[in-house]
Amino acid sequence: MKTATGKETWATAVIQKILKNEKYKGDALLQKTYTEDFITGKKSKNVGQRDFYYIMNSHSAIITAETFEKVQEEMANRARLVRKEDGTVESRNSKYSGKYFLGNLLVCGDCGASYRRRTERGKVVWRCATRIEKGKDI
Repeated sequence: MKTATGKETWATAVIQKILKNEKYKGDALLQKTYTEDFITGKKSKNVGQRDFYYIMNSHSAIITAETFEKVQEEMANRARLVRKEDGTVESRNSKYSGKYFLGNLLVCGDCGASYRRRTERGKVVWRCATRIEKGKDI
């Protein structure tokens, strides 16, 4: 199935947004965004400036609430998993979870820290977390 813009390939972030959207289980979270200035029509993401309103069973569900909750649990579990060189899987309690696909797969061969995605000089690079926090001379 093509994307809304007609592309053949779906972006990971788009799929994650779909899987996290409460509307699929028939609920609605109101005021995710708000109009900051009515004259200009400028909208902003609500990160606590306004109250949120959660409406359960506001419309017909596409999937069951149980299926939706299982998907949320699985995404949380996968965000903590790290694949080791020997093929085993280990759970990490790092604050940097699964926003990017490679984030839990790349591990530093020197110190064992996970890699983090960064943008440096306009290019996306992956750096060892220890190097980012303590410098490259350590």
